[in-house]
Amino acid sequence: TLGVGQSSPDGTVHIETGSAGSITFQGASDDLIVENSTHGGITVATPADKEGSLMFLGPTTGDLGIIAYSQATPGLQFHVANAEIARITPTGVGIGETVPLADLHVKAGDSGLSSVNSAADDIFVESAGATGMTFAGGTGSNSTIAFGDADSNYQGFIVHDNSASSLKLGTAAAIRVTLTAANPISAMPDSDVACYFGKGFISSTGTSM
Repeated sequence: TLGVGQSSPDGTVHIETGSAGSITFQGASDDLIVENSTHGGITVATPADKEGSLMFLGPTTGDLGIIAYSQATPGLQFHVANAEIARITPTGVGIGETVPLADLHVKAGDSGLSSVNSAADDIFVESAGATGMTFAGGTGSNSTIAFGDADSNYQGFIVHDNSASSLKLGTAAAIRVTLTAANPISAMPDSDVACYFGKGFISSTGTSM
């Protein structure tokens, strides 16, 4: 073992600038210990057109894992089994995408879309075929998508009631429409509902049709 600033190293190499206190270091990660009494860190410095990397290797290259930072195209990359899985860039986080088009861009395949609307660019889910998102909850619980602002965290919502197998649409923190297998559309009292069919529509206000 080697101790730098430490006469009784707790790992294979233990570099201590100052004591962090009484710590029991884990045997699975005690090959290199960097300890400080205040902020601690390790720096990897490279030229402006190069990458700095932390690599994980096993007996075969199929076990290769990498955390790398590219200065040429600023981004923190995460590789698993010799393939880049995710990247964090100044414009967003890409999963399966090296140049994210949204704050979070999840790409299972190329849809051909080259940009997203600025009104809906926080999450972008993309695939070359069918695309979807799943919300799974307990059989007696709800799955909810909520819409809010500074005035309320529940201005509008879409709720699926798993116990009743019903879908509820709400505004101003109140349910306005409920969809069930028995009643395709059920409006709450004093709610306005309009159903459009081609060029015609049926509307109701409260309990009047």
